[in-house]
Amino acid sequence: LSVKEHDECLRTIAEDLKKNNWLVRANVPGWEKPSEVGGRTPDIMAHKGCLKRICQIVTEKDFNGDMANYRDFKNYCKEYDFQLYVVDKEGKPKQRDI
Repeated sequence: LSVKEHDECLRTIAEDLKKNNWLVRANVPGWEKPSEVGGRTPDIMAHKGCLKRICQIVTEKDFNGDMANYRDFKNYCKEYDFQLYVVDKEGKPKQRDI
């Protein structure tokens, strides 16, 4: 997954959230950058009322190679609805439970 492909997936998810009335910060040029959480800057941080969401976009290879790290990050972010998107071979992000 190239940086360009990653950023395109990130923008797609951020735009979808924004269309659904979420206040969105995305770690991609042209968007306000999210705050750090646990020493990491999430790909997307969104708020809607009292709901908080963090989204990360990774490749299948990255996910399988570092699943424990993503699980630890999810556990650190307990006050957030943590969503992980794994990009398939066609470049489509699919939400994945960890």
